[in-house]
Amino acid sequence: MAKTKIYDIIPPKKRSQYLKKQKTEEKKIPTKIKKYRPKGLSKRNTVIVLVAVFLGLAIYWGFSTASSVIIEIWPSVFPVDFVSTVSFSTAESDFELPKIELSAPVISAELLETEKTFSMEFPSSAVESKEKATGIIKVYSKASRNITLVEGTRFLSSSEPTLQFHTQKRITVPAGGEIDVSVIASEAGEDYNIEPCSFSIPGLRNSSPPQLYYDVFGKSLESMSGGSTEATKKISQEDVDSASDQILKIAEQEVISSLGAQVGNDYRILDKSVKIEILSEGLVDATIGQQKDGFIYQITVKATTLGVKSEYLRKFAQKYLLASVPGNKSFQEDNFNIEFLPSTFATETDEQGNVIVSADISISSNIYSQVDIESIKEIAKNRNKKSISRYTIEIYPEIKRQPRILFSPLWVRKSGLVSENIEVKLKFD
Repeated sequence: MAKTKIYDIIPPKKRSQYLKKQKTEEKKIPTKIKKYRPKGLSKRNTVIVLVAVFLGLAIYWGFSTASSVIIEIWPSVFPVDFVSTVSFSTAESDFELPKIELSAPVISAELLETEKTFSMEFPSSAVESKEKATGIIKVYSKASRNITLVEGTRFLSSSEPTLQFHTQKRITVPAGGEIDVSVIASEAGEDYNIEPCSFSIPGLRNSSPPQLYYDVFGKSLESMSGGSTEATKKISQEDVDSASDQILKIAEQEVISSLGAQVGNDYRILDKSVKIEILSEGLVDATIGQQKDGFIYQITVKATTLGVKSEYLRKFAQKYLLASVPGNKSFQEDNFNIEFLPSTFATETDEQGNVIVSADISISSNIYSQVDIESIKEIAKNRNKKSISRYTIEIYPEIKRQPRILFSPLWVRKSGLVSENIEVKLKFD
């Protein structure tokens, strides 16, 4: 039987190992004991749930009704054009719409004046210059008597080709003598500027005695000169008349533009009643007949006309349209046009010196059937887009296209019950 040793005291080495193991096990024992928490919602989860419920209610409300509704309607429009005779007078100091009579309206206007000087350069007309050559022929005579040569006596040159000259006055060649005779070419041109040569007198060929043809002859000691057919430019009366007409037309346009710029967009110029007065006109540093490639023509004009405020015309046109269109129609207030009919202008001055211009004006616009906006708002309450569109077409069938319904926010499905949140827009594009 084996022997067993029993120790009542742990040996030193074993004891140190035991104490070390005991300390390690003590560290594993938790120092705190967790409290028991029953199952349920935490504080954080409670907040999340409340927020989710609130958002759900908000989304439900958003999908239920719109905060604002816009109903866009495109009416069918029809063009109309009315003509009214209107007088514009400087005697009227102010414009009062209630006092305007549509049967014989008189609108106040202002007298406008301006003076301007215009200068322009114009080309001269091309003129062909035809000059005849001239010179001196010394006429010799071997005859025993004086020989008379009448004005226009012909001399034929011995040059090639033969050219003809003639005397410019009556002469007498002394017997057995000589005389200088001035001659001029029969035609213009440089060809007659010939060198010195001999000349015969064909008119003596049939004279009596026939020997005179040989006894009387001529010689030029110098060349003939001055013959030409050059094209030159000269200022003609036609050039001046044309320049006057052209510059006057330009001046009229310019002074009308100047008057318009003077008063700006707030006024309409009665341009067809402009009175143009020529204060001065003429050539500058040139004369008619002067040989010159071009010339400057200058004109000073005075322009007088009436100007009427655009606002006055617009208010009168609106009043005229309101009185002219049927009661169940309306017109586009932002889309009407006023034009003056040029052939109808008439200008006069009364005894007090006031200028009065009468003219026919054309007033054109687009009209459409009136829209009962309040009725459309009523039928649009608490409805979806399809229903609003259908009922709008039923009460207002005269439209060009399907109404467009806009909800805000975009995701809502029907309108609210407040009329102030519903807007009806008429579209004319």
